[in-house]
Amino acid sequence: WRFLDVTVFDQQLGFDAAGFLDAGLVGRELHDPGPMPLKTGLGGALRVAWNKNFIIRFDLGFSSIEGWQVSPYLLIGNPF
Repeated sequence: WRFLDVTVFDQQLGFDAAGFLDAGLVGRELHDPGPMPLKTGLGGALRVAWNKNFIIRFDLGFSSIEGWQVSPYLLIGNPF
């Protein structure tokens, strides 16, 4: 969701927010997966687009595999 567009010193900046949710089954081996409980994760992100072609992305994610502990991610130049 694009919530703000500004121009600073002739540079265009766009600010986006995003939410995400993921779920899947995880097994040990393809031929013998063993118990496969549903694993889930969710989070939110702030993305800053500089002149529409340079993206800085900051995500916070949580997952059942990691006991719902907060995991931050910072990516530069990600296309989406």
